[in-house]
Amino acid sequence: MSLGTAWPALVMAALGCALTSGCGSVSRGEFRSLEMQNRVLSEQNRAQQAEIANLRDHQRKLEDQVIKSSRSGSDNLPPTTTR
Repeated sequence: MSLGTAWPALVMAALGCALTSGCGSVSRGEFRSLEMQNRVLSEQNRAQQAEIANLRDHQRKLEDQVIKSSRSGSDNLPPTTTR
């Protein structure tokens, strides 16, 4: 489990420790707020993981194109664009 995917578990564990250890209490409103923040962060994490997977796939495809074009000449490269 990577740190990125461990955040929800860490937040819940921290809340559980705070609630059961007697070192402090969390109001119901604060708990709900932290739960919502946890959901938002979890969704952002899932979206970022999907984006990383898409970028890696795109990178592999580009690498394959470069390898293929280097074997057969530069005529097969797609046109480049400038920003």
